[in-house]
Order: sequence, then C-alpha cells, then structure tokens
Amino acid sequence: MKSFIINLIIIVLCMSSGFNLTFSKSGEAYSKNPAKTKTVETKEEKHPIDLKVEKCIVEKCRYATTCMAGCINDSEKDWLKEIDQLLNKLRKGMTNEEYQTLAKSQQKWEEYAKAQKYLDEQTYGKMMGSMYIVVMASSRSEILSNRVKELNRLYNYFSDK
Repeated sequence: MKSFIINLIIIVLCMSSGFNLTFSKSGEAYSKNPAKTKTVETKEEKHPIDLKVEKCIVEKCRYATTCMAGCINDSEKDWLKEIDQLLNKLRKGMTNEEYQTLAKSQQKWEEYAKAQKYLDEQTYGKMMGSMYIVVMASSRSEILSNRVKELNRLYNYFSDK
C-alpha cells in the first residue's frame, strides 16, 4: 500500500513539474517527450495482499476514501494469516532455542502493534475528514506488511542454511 501511495505521489509530482506521462494498457508510465523521461525503479515486487488491496481501491471504490479504508481494513486478516503461516514455517526450520527467541520477539512486536494502533486511534481517529480513516488503516496495514517482510527475510535465511 505504501508503494502504491508513493507511486501516486511520484506521478503527481512528475506531472506537475512538466513531465508528460502517459500510461499504457499494462499500467506502465512512459513519456511522449524522451528528453524529460525519468525512470523510477521499484526494488521489490508487490505482495499479493497489496495487489488485492490496490485492485479493490481502483475497481470497487474508485478512490472513495471510506471504501478505501474498508479495502485496507479487510486485508488485516490476510496479513495476520500470512504472519501465522510464516511463524509456523519458521518453527520447523529453527532449533527450540531459536524459536523461543522468535516467540519473544513476536510477543514484543504484538505489544508494539497494539500500542501503535491505540496511538493511531487517539490521533488520526480524532481528526476530521474521511482521509484520516484511510491514514489510520494504512498505518495498521503497513505495520503488518513490514512484519511479513521481516519474517520472510528470516525464513529465507533459515531455508538457505
């Protein structure tokens, strides 16, 4: 989701600074004026959950903010399921001591995620405007997405051992 928002900001900035961007049917941006073309590379592929959220936002919501928040919030259970699956995979590849360390880390991460959600509710949740509902949902989604990335890196390490 974060990369989607960043790409949207980049496109708006490029268009406002004189870049003439056009989009192909595949969604790739290109410029009709090659002298003003800049390449923006993304280093990682989008996670299927992020793609599902983006599709929901574009096709179902047509960027309506409350609907966007719904798409993002609906992804929370997908992220949590992904986290559980990764923890189970990691358990199989780790020693008992390594897994106990991971379990403690996961417990601390869950405390952090809960505290951050409360902070978001106490700040963004009290602000006027439906865009803050999206900001709050995006914050939660980003926390979950980052944990999946961290656990994936750890899993890749242990699967390469």
